[in-house]
Amino acid sequence: MMKKVLAVLMSAFLLFSVVGCGSDEKKKDDTEIKDALKMEWTAQEKMFESAKGSTIVKVGSMDDMNEYDKQVTLEFMDRYDITIDWIPMGYSEYTSKLPGMVAAGNPPDTGVMTDATALSFMYGNIAAPINEYLVMDDPYWDMGVLNNFKIGDNYYAVNTAEVDTFFVYYNKTLFEEQGIEDPYTLYQNDQWTFDKLRELAKKATIYESDNTTVSCYGIGTHYREVFALANGGNIIDYDAASGKYISKLSAANTIAGLNFYKDLIADGSMEPSIAGFTEFPARQIAMFVERPQHAIGAYDLLKTMNDEIGIVPLPKSSSDGKYYAASNLITNFVPVNAQNPVGGMAWNYFWVRRLIDGGKENNSTWNARQYKMMTKEHESIITDYLAKANKVSSKLESLSGWGNYQEEFWGGLMYDLKPAEEVSASMNNIVTSAITRTIGQ
Repeated sequence: MMKKVLAVLMSAFLLFSVVGCGSDEKKKDDTEIKDALKMEWTAQEKMFESAKGSTIVKVGSMDDMNEYDKQVTLEFMDRYDITIDWIPMGYSEYTSKLPGMVAAGNPPDTGVMTDATALSFMYGNIAAPINEYLVMDDPYWDMGVLNNFKIGDNYYAVNTAEVDTFFVYYNKTLFEEQGIEDPYTLYQNDQWTFDKLRELAKKATIYESDNTTVSCYGIGTHYREVFALANGGNIIDYDAASGKYISKLSAANTIAGLNFYKDLIADGSMEPSIAGFTEFPARQIAMFVERPQHAIGAYDLLKTMNDEIGIVPLPKSSSDGKYYAASNLITNFVPVNAQNPVGGMAWNYFWVRRLIDGGKENNSTWNARQYKMMTKEHESIITDYLAKANKVSSKLESLSGWGNYQEEFWGGLMYDLKPAEEVSASMNNIVTSAITRTIGQ
């Protein structure tokens, strides 16, 4: 579980590293700034015009920014005439200090909220409702993300335009060597099912000459919920009828997804201690279930890995036949007591708009950023899938006190290989109590 936590922290830290700056002074470089002032002002942007000439406070550091993210930041300051005061702070320090900053009335004007912090931020009066700043039909908003950060009628966060959905990366070269069917071909022929994924994971598990020691496991991931989510289940989920989060441990889709995870381990196709980040390029796992930036971009695998990397979406639900885009979401929000919430939302919007527009413009620095984490073929597969899949995510780790029980829950599946029905029944009251402590209901 520590690897999972570290992966989430790394994800958020990477986001901070690309949106920060190291100076308190507004910086402009006309050679790097596109003519952002000539861009059409959308109906959404017009809601932010009052922020012109103001200052926003943000957390981060400019030192690690890539060229495109620098360009976007400079364009933002140029377009809105907004100065940015930066607080150099890492993600762990930020999450620990943010509640105190909110209470003292001096938080940043925009912040990062992940699935791992969502419930504590939304119910803990850390994240402010942002309805008054939203034009809901603006094409740059991802409603799948917004709806995942909604309580009642209130929205609390917006998308960052990053691809935060999990895909199955597979070593295409190794599959060809072993004579294993190509997963993406199966997907194209509507033959890509959870049963087929399990079958291929067994075939891709390679043993040494003693027929006992595994040299390459068939599949690996750090995100234990991923198969339940992809199957249309969840462990906790928002219930619109009651207006609160509830346990979904007994739901059939959840049980099926958790049993699938357990069965991969029982088959010997997965070693739960292997997260996959270094093992995939080392041929120690044949399939790696991760997000593009974290699987490929963070390790520059398109340049450093000799084998060809294939990508395929997770299978559609075995019960209802729908595609569920299992995601680990990172969002932008406005903290309670922010001094310039309009300016903060202007940043949140402009960041998304420019990342989306960068691809349309075939911007060279955007291309360098984008194609470090995916090939153009990968991009096409990802885009087509996300257009038809329902985005889902897990807020489990943001439950108060859940950390005291998570190893007991997952251990029952991973090490004791108990049926999900048994494990879920024994943990349901604990999950329900954790929800009550977190949301106060």
